[in-house]
Amino acid sequence: MPSSAPVAQPSAAATRAARAQVAFDRADFLAAMSRLHQFYAATDGLKRPNGVSIDGGPDFLGIAAWVFDVYLACRSAGQSPDDAWAEVVARITQSDEWRVKHPGESPRHPRGCTATVQLDRGEFLQAMQRLDVFYRAPEGLQRPGGLAIDGAPDFLGIAAWIFDVYLNARLGGTVIDAAWTQVVQNIEASDEWRAKHPDASATVRFAVIGDYGIAGQPAREVSQLVKSWKVDFILTTGDNNYMTGSASTIDANIGQYYADFITPYLGSFPSTPGSSNRFFPTLGNHDWETAGAKPYLDYFTLPGNERYYDVVRYPVQVFALDSDPHEPDGTSSASTQAQWLQSRLAASTTPFRFVVLHHAPFSSGPNGSDVTLQWPYGSWGASAVLAGHDHTYERIVRDGLPYFVNGAGGFELYGFGAPVAGSAVRFNADFGAMLVEATRNSAVFKFVTRTGVVVDTFSVAPRAVP
Repeated sequence: MPSSAPVAQPSAAATRAARAQVAFDRADFLAAMSRLHQFYAATDGLKRPNGVSIDGGPDFLGIAAWVFDVYLACRSAGQSPDDAWAEVVARITQSDEWRVKHPGESPRHPRGCTATVQLDRGEFLQAMQRLDVFYRAPEGLQRPGGLAIDGAPDFLGIAAWIFDVYLNARLGGTVIDAAWTQVVQNIEASDEWRAKHPDASATVRFAVIGDYGIAGQPAREVSQLVKSWKVDFILTTGDNNYMTGSASTIDANIGQYYADFITPYLGSFPSTPGSSNRFFPTLGNHDWETAGAKPYLDYFTLPGNERYYDVVRYPVQVFALDSDPHEPDGTSSASTQAQWLQSRLAASTTPFRFVVLHHAPFSSGPNGSDVTLQWPYGSWGASAVLAGHDHTYERIVRDGLPYFVNGAGGFELYGFGAPVAGSAVRFNADFGAMLVEATRNSAVFKFVTRTGVVVDTFSVAPRAVP
């Protein structure tokens, strides 16, 4: 593992002064990484046949240790590229790995340098790892090898995005997430990204319905409203099949209204088969009334374990949870299900990440707030949380994160109790659904009644991409 002697850190005043003077050049650091790659492979270096590459990908730790910690520090101190490189070589010869591979040889002596900017290896290591993930991601450059080309590190990619964009943004005082957002925006402006995302400028439209699963006039009129929007897909906040989640009622309660969105559709109502599923439900307590929620799980074909799962429709990623106490993987913030959500949110590269569940973490309705489900969604990376269970519409904002209660999809409306903290809009005068329109730059939520009255409109800003 690479190691290096600590670099002297400047005062905050010196750092601010230096930021106005220091800018780093792609060609300079591209050359430094290439030299490092050669020295790692060289007989007088670390004798690694693959250079700065491990298992076909870049040795990010090696690049961070030597190029960021040493070379960058010395260049910012005013040293020439050759002098800064000589310091890298001297530091490498001080490492245990070099000494083991060169027994009896004398290491070179570092001269040291005092950086004029404060640099953090861990931060830039994370930035390169984020870039590797984004290169691989369906929403990114879709390169299976990430930051590797033919088994060697893609130094040009690292130099272009980390040095040219991220590093100079940070030196200019930009915070970490905003600097990373600049990287993503620059990549999305590239010809390669545009070629792989020909529809990226289009708006994704989807509907959200909740507590709708009972055949009758309200459910039918809500479905007609949703179909009039010509949405790309539909989400539900649960209770898809009243009253007991039975196999005998599920098709009448769901299929007769939404068969065209369900693929494969196994029911008996007329439908136009689709090439992919466009209906993504969430389990509710009434769906669990039949043992094991078997009719629900048999009726739908969903990702993951089908009880909780995620799906991407760029620029949106939806995380459907099972909030019912019957869930085998638990519903507490320490449960297996919660750990899955936290890890998937951390790995998400989409601008918008919406968590959908049935029982509401916060609600002014008769069922009230479910304390067990008040997970740290915002700090985990969620953009909004959508729930049902109370047959109302409500928008609540807590710690900057919007929580929607959307349970007015078709089965008797509920009254309200005292408003919970953060409650901004409450409505229970008619049935309806939510329309969400999202681009890379914004997502707009509207709750609309079955007669077309817009009750609430709320915009959500994109989250920083990890």
